[in-house]
Amino acid sequence: FPVTIANDHLYFLLGTTEEGKHQLVITADGDSDYFPQVYALVEAAPHIPEWNIRALKPALGFGFVLELYGLVFDPFCMWFMPLVSRDQNPGIGLRIGFNDYLASREQNYLGGTLVLLDHALGEEQMAKAIQYVEVGSLPENPAENGYIPLTELPMFVDFVQSKGNRLA
Repeated sequence: FPVTIANDHLYFLLGTTEEGKHQLVITADGDSDYFPQVYALVEAAPHIPEWNIRALKPALGFGFVLELYGLVFDPFCMWFMPLVSRDQNPGIGLRIGFNDYLASREQNYLGGTLVLLDHALGEEQMAKAIQYVEVGSLPENPAENGYIPLTELPMFVDFVQSKGNRLA
């Protein structure tokens, strides 16, 4: 769980890298207004042998399954539909579809989806590229109904960003 540091909007996460180094991640928990403070804090950090101190949660890709709120979020079983803003706001809107969706647990599905996307895309990419997320039931034939496998989201984000963050 994140612990508050420096101010009420910055947190840290502790872990280990694949190489066995200790890792300290300073995060603003997705609030891009505080990214400059995160970068400044990491820049000011002293070099400590066997430690990796980094700004913002890194992109981990979709090679994991998240279990949260008694639900399983498997990116290989989830699909997304791009949404276009009516007022043409830049950024990406997403509808995430689930086979086992229960409307009574919408907030749990949404919360778990946001955590999964934050970890998969990384904190900075999630905050800058994804402007809106909603969740719902997946239609019987997702691809025929405009849905794309969630594992293709990073390529879709790159494509949209190459077009100036506009879907239309």
